[in-house]
Amino acid sequence: FANLASVSSLLPPVVFSREDDKIFRQLAKKNKKSVKRWLVKSPSNVCRLGYIFSTLGRDARTVALVRDGRDVMISLLERYPDEDPAGPLVLGRWANDNTALLLYERDPRLQIVRYEDLFLQPPHYPTLRKLLRHAHLDENPLDQMLADYGKSEKKRRHKSSFRSSATASKEHTRLRQNQTSQPFRRAPPRWPVQMTPELAAIFVQNQVAYDLLDYFDYLDTSPEVWTRLLSTQPAQKQTLSFFSKYVRGKKQIQFKPLPLDTSPS
Repeated sequence: FANLASVSSLLPPVVFSREDDKIFRQLAKKNKKSVKRWLVKSPSNVCRLGYIFSTLGRDARTVALVRDGRDVMISLLERYPDEDPAGPLVLGRWANDNTALLLYERDPRLQIVRYEDLFLQPPHYPTLRKLLRHAHLDENPLDQMLADYGKSEKKRRHKSSFRSSATASKEHTRLRQNQTSQPFRRAPPRWPVQMTPELAAIFVQNQVAYDLLDYFDYLDTSPEVWTRLLSTQPAQKQTLSFFSKYVRGKKQIQFKPLPLDTSPS
């Protein structure tokens, strides 16, 4: 398999739209003798896992990065400031995408990992190494990256070629550009500071979203802040009652995965 640097060097530095899929096809045809693995990052692919697995067969390897839905809600509201917080582009997107993801939870070609777990146990970072092994990739580029980060602040900086989608706000684009120029370290959760009681009430009214928050073990993150946000909405008695059963004990949620496809590829 090609290492990370080799694969990355063949990809266009900026992808302006999904129509640029033609570029990938051209590169694949041109470099088919020297490249054995393509690396594609797109959150929307979570809704295409069935197509990806059926098309690429048993050699496909996918990684799904899960984040706290409250942080995602804050982030998507920055990206789509005029959208309904409960709608399909904000909270609904997080709930729908992760529900689709869990349909394939038992598929060995899929590795689900929480964003926060990427930064556990430095300097070895076992979660990162687990992902590389899942994709049958060499760990040496990771060792080199971590070594470079430790040398100097200049080494830890790099130019970002990130460009957000055409519908994203300028603020969101600037945020992403800043994030991609930072050292490898966990960003602190934003929702405990930025989430309002109104947004918290919207979140808990979406039962699927709340079930997912519990399923991915996020209810233990700043529970006192979460309780305070909800307690400022006295009219939401049903909401508070719904929340109380989670703080008393973790709810057992049953997401039904699809049966594994054992047919030959």
